[in-house]
Amino acid sequence: NRFVEANLPQWVIDTVVYTGAATPTTPPVGARVYDSFGRADKHFGNSATLGLGTTEVGNKTWTAPNYGILNGQIFGYNTSPGNATILDNTANGTTIWKKDSNYFAPGGVFRAIFRYTDDNNYSFVYVDEFGSGYWFHVVSGSTTNAGSFTFGTNWQELKVTHTGSSLEVFKDGVSKATFTMTQNQTALGFGVEFNHPQLRCSSIERR
Repeated sequence: NRFVEANLPQWVIDTVVYTGAATPTTPPVGARVYDSFGRADKHFGNSATLGLGTTEVGNKTWTAPNYGILNGQIFGYNTSPGNATILDNTANGTTIWKKDSNYFAPGGVFRAIFRYTDDNNYSFVYVDEFGSGYWFHVVSGSTTNAGSFTFGTNWQELKVTHTGSSLEVFKDGVSKATFTMTQNQTALGFGVEFNHPQLRCSSIERR
């Protein structure tokens, strides 16, 4: 009889172990706080909780309970993960966000938070899939559209310089807009806010 037990597939219990981790990139010269997220992935495939850990330069701890790491890039869980933020020691400087490719999730909005006190008080630059740019401030939980500009599509670096009331936005090193701030001028933190699980950020720097 050919159908003996030895000829049938044998079921075994095996444990899937993920051991991959991205390699940290060399920190840019002049960075006070920098994170390339070059460490082990953090997602629900290998952890019961999400989180971004601690920055590679500056030793700052992320507040990001609904953000994880995949292949050296951060992502937000679902369409409303909230903010991923760091508290810095100054409100002035330059903040830079990078992504590895020009791909932008359909319907996605990349919110680059450059001044942050808490979830009810912060300012951010908003860029969508169509290249439309805006900047907003949130004060006591109320959000105000404070200005608009054309940012453009197919970008890999968004930079904001912010000193006192002066704000300038750059796309891949090219200036796109300047504004005068009247709110959140002393807010120390920075970070991101995503609205789509396919949005990515590969590094964040403060100098």
